[in-house]
Amino acid sequence: MAKVSTNGARRIVIVCGLGASSAFVAHRVRHAAGEAGLAVVVTPCALTELEDRVVDADVVLVATHLSAHLDEIRDAAARHGATVAVLPESTMHGGDGHEVLPLIAAADSHQEHRHSQESSQ
Repeated sequence: MAKVSTNGARRIVIVCGLGASSAFVAHRVRHAAGEAGLAVVVTPCALTELEDRVVDADVVLVATHLSAHLDEIRDAAARHGATVAVLPESTMHGGDGHEVLPLIAAADSHQEHRHSQESSQ
């Protein structure tokens, strides 16, 4: 399935248990990315919504309290070509979103590396 075009913006899904804390984190990440001049579309979601949300994601950011579900989340993301990173604990407890930007950049680098390897095969 083709991913939805977002005019070059990175599509980020932030997943937490019920979706409430991910909504707050998503707001802070949008703000920080905007200040940094990064084009992003950030979608919060509950763990139960992940299969539907990951379809269009480039990056899945995971709340630390979901570590027991990390393999399941990685499997879902891999099926759709998304990269997974675990959010810093500080992000879930009031960080300003800027601490997440290096995770997005690292995920982008990982995807570019993976795509270049696939192209050379």
